[in-house]
Amino acid sequence: MSAPLLGRDRRWRTAISSADPDGARLRGYALLELAASDRVPFSDLLYLTATGELPDPGRSRMLRMMLTVTAAQGISVTGVSTRTAAAAGVATQVGICAGLTTIGEEVGGAGEELARDLQRALPLAEARTLDRARRHEAAHDVAASLAAGYLARRGRVPGFGHVLHREGDPRAALLLAQAGACGLDGVYVGVLRRLEASVAERAGRPIPPNIDGADAALLCELGMPWPYARPVVMLGRLVGLAGIAAEAALDGASLPAGLLEFDYDGPAPRPLPAG
Repeated sequence: MSAPLLGRDRRWRTAISSADPDGARLRGYALLELAASDRVPFSDLLYLTATGELPDPGRSRMLRMMLTVTAAQGISVTGVSTRTAAAAGVATQVGICAGLTTIGEEVGGAGEELARDLQRALPLAEARTLDRARRHEAAHDVAASLAAGYLARRGRVPGFGHVLHREGDPRAALLLAQAGACGLDGVYVGVLRRLEASVAERAGRPIPPNIDGADAALLCELGMPWPYARPVVMLGRLVGLAGIAAEAALDGASLPAGLLEFDYDGPAPRPLPAG
């Protein structure tokens, strides 16, 4: 995807950006020109970073939606972490980072595992060469293989179900409903749909994909490498976390009393052993 970080001369190397007296460039494009353009929204810069090219209108629209639907979620796990850190008096960026560090396998990060496994089973370059008939066949084969592996190893498929949205994650439903209009209803979305059928058969009831599952499939359809799955969630969520951190700083509010309450169930008070 890019040049080695260190060349033979032991100098840092990167294919992402450069800087000179005229300003910085991202994948060769001058940031000042990108900033002055009415045609390149901020979300396109993530696609440019990941792929080396600017997206077409459909891809641009989808990535913008993917970032927007995760911008805020009330005082969730990420928000509580940011709010707690901010109440401790840390710098604003520390509070924001505290929230972002909670994005993992159980909170907002399951899409990385699914995107990685999708791209290992069907590499991006190979997916681009498939015609319609071969896409259906590949989607069936990849879904069957992934479902068998996940269910045998974990008993569940990452990217499905949501504790708050029992009937289906509305964010995922929106993105997947728009995939066709954006020209992104391809083989990876096909895999996701077949995984959904496998999960429902196993559970005996529908368990639709959540935002992590939708993001994983659509990230692949966008042609973005799997390590960008969590950054998509994090870049979107940063907006809400910035508000929470700033709100705490402006209000000077302390932590809710209930947050510090706990039940102790360890040993009763006892003396040190004699001798």
